[in-house]
This record gives sequence, C-alpha cells and structure tokens, in this order.
Amino acid sequence: MAKKRHTTSPNREAGYLFLKPDYDRLLQEISDLKQRAKDVGKEVGLSVTQSSETWHDNYGYEEGQRQYMVISGRLRELFDIAGKSSVVAPSPNPKMAGIGNTLIVRNTKTKTRKTITLGSWLTWNKNHISYHSPLGQALYGAKVGDTREFAHGDKTDTFRIEDVR
Repeated sequence: MAKKRHTTSPNREAGYLFLKPDYDRLLQEISDLKQRAKDVGKEVGLSVTQSSETWHDNYGYEEGQRQYMVISGRLRELFDIAGKSSVVAPSPNPKMAGIGNTLIVRNTKTKTRKTITLGSWLTWNKNHISYHSPLGQALYGAKVGDTREFAHGDKTDTFRIEDVR
C-alpha cells in the first residue's frame, strides 16, 4: 500500500473536540484559576495596606499584579476554548482512528510497536496524545493497514497501523 501523508485534523469548524473526562477537567481548571485570581486580588489588596512605600516600590503589589495578568490571560484562553468545544464519545467499533480510539502502530524502520490513544484537543491524561498534536494529526483517520509518515525535527518516522480499537 502506498504511503499516505496525513496532515489534517478533524474539521476545524467543529471547534475543539473533547472526551468527557478532559472537558470536565477543562472546566475544573477554569474554576481553579478563577479562585486563584480572587486569591491573588486579595493578596494585592493586602500588600497595599501593609507597605508605607508607594505602590511602585512594593514588590508584593507588583508580583501580585504580574500573577493576576498571567492568570487572567490563561483564563481568557480557556474560556475561549470551552466556548468553542464539543464533547465527543469514542466510536465503539472504529473503522478508522478517531478521538478516544487506541491504535497499535509499528515503526516500519525500527520495527518497534507502540500503543497510542488519540485524546482530546487538550488532554490531562498522560497516556493520551492530543488529536491536534503533530503525531495525532498524522494518525487521525488512519485505518488498519495504512502507513502514515510523521515528520519531527529533521527526522521522519513511518508507522504502519496494525489495529484500531
């Protein structure tokens, strides 16, 4: 079978695709960051009352402002992702690799075999790779028997798909 270079991920108009556990984790991350922003705000307020110096010479105030800016930037990013997300379930009888499916692949050069699970756009599961990652994009949509190339750095690996579950 001819090698197929596959570089597209799922339809971008669909937004960001998440498995339910990862979407729940995204919402928890947002909740945690909102609480952290409130805590930092309180710390900033406290730092202003505890210093006899002006606000621009107050390390606690400046550090709190910096932390607040970082947290609020991440919150904006995660709110945007959550607002454009859909929760999907893995196919119970997959004919091709999709989100939540596990693939058994063999490197055609080294003959090593790997088990790879395609995860959500953002995943907190250390055993999953995002479908949006370079390797995830290369494997997404693959069928048993397909060969996919994965370029990383100055190296290219070729994987043969042995199973999709």
